[in-house]
Amino acid sequence: MAVTQTTGEPYPLVGFYFSVSFSGINDTNDVKFKEISGISMSLEVQNIAQGGDSGFVVTLPQKTTFSDLELKRGLLSASSAVTAWCYSWLLNDYSQPIEKKTVSLKLLNKDGAAVMTWQFNEAYPVKLDISSFSSTASGDAALVVESIKLKYSTIKII
Repeated sequence: MAVTQTTGEPYPLVGFYFSVSFSGINDTNDVKFKEISGISMSLEVQNIAQGGDSGFVVTLPQKTTFSDLELKRGLLSASSAVTAWCYSWLLNDYSQPIEKKTVSLKLLNKDGAAVMTWQFNEAYPVKLDISSFSSTASGDAALVVESIKLKYSTIKII
């Protein structure tokens, strides 16, 4: 018998059924990714030594920091809205305003309903990487993979 979480879903959840969306981008083919990583946050702390001879140290929380979110997919044409948005940041002369986006990642159950949603606010690309080309590649290695790294200001878990 499977143990259930408060969502009523079997535990543990699987990570291969998910969807991604970007605010202002409605093309469903443009937001299909094969892999997402970097959902990580950590709390920075400060150690403060107490006075006297006790040698006691107090640890105080400072701020939460977030890792870059990395999205990987097969390379689409340069006219894709997500790729164009990345290029607008990375190749910009900054004479035009640049739009930050809200990126939502939904972990789905077997019926396609969202079990958990991570909302990355004020996201913008900091790196775009295209895999290498090889005339002898075959199978999955023959696919050209586009990797996009995003910074974001806050994360909300829904």
